[in-house]
Amino acid sequence: MIRKNDNGTFTVDIRQGRERRHQKRFKTKTQCYERLFLIELDQGKEWQPNQKDKRKLSELINLWYDLHG
Repeated sequence: MIRKNDNGTFTVDIRQGRERRHQKRFKTKTQCYERLFLIELDQGKEWQPNQKDKRKLSELINLWYDLHG
């Protein structure tokens, strides 16, 4: 959760599980979103694929060319 403080700074409040809670202050809201994004990456959110793509780069290029080229 991001909240704006009275002095113009922003505070990020992150809860990891039930025990851990982290709070950090930043000058800009963008810095807060960057921190949230990095922490969510560490927690393994859905944008991290579980399976790696086994295709070769040449296969991807041919597929792209067939669809868009």
